[in-house]
Amino acid sequence: MPRLILFLAPAVMLTLSAPYAFASSEWEANIHFLSGKRTMGKWDSKKFESDQSELKTQNVLGAEIDFGKELWPVNIWIGYSQSEKSLSIPEIDFVSTAKFTEVSLGVRAYLLWFFAGGAIANVGGKLTGELAGVEQNISIERETGLLLNAGVQGSLIMLNIGLDVRALTGTQNNDYAQIAVKAGINF
Repeated sequence: MPRLILFLAPAVMLTLSAPYAFASSEWEANIHFLSGKRTMGKWDSKKFESDQSELKTQNVLGAEIDFGKELWPVNIWIGYSQSEKSLSIPEIDFVSTAKFTEVSLGVRAYLLWFFAGGAIANVGGKLTGELAGVEQNISIERETGLLLNAGVQGSLIMLNIGLDVRALTGTQNNDYAQIAVKAGINF
């Protein structure tokens, strides 16, 4: 938990101070919301008695901001996302849910309609299952890995829309691949 606080504190301070920095016209920023699919990689679903491979592909929602000066080659990138998937088998009174959260801090570069970036991401999750009223919980500890990101993004006046592809690697249990649609504003 202390590592998570040390990771989140600078990200929150940068996010809260960003609007004041943009009072000068030499600063630029993008704020986006993402919606898509995430497929967990190394995650071991065999800890439950039944096959839960369906839980590996999850719906993901996220928010991110990237900002920098016009002359900088890259922008500072801060992100948060949460993914979740539930599985229910009424015939045997079975319900299971997998939830993961992620915070990331890194850099992103833009070239015409394309962007690419890299970040340090901290990801953790929880698996819960209930069979005939008996609940089972498994915490998947938070791990830090390398997040690689690329995509395309178009702008019309201040509105952005694009396609975002990313992969997390370097963790023991939480690697994933993700594709999402992103929409937001730039200023």
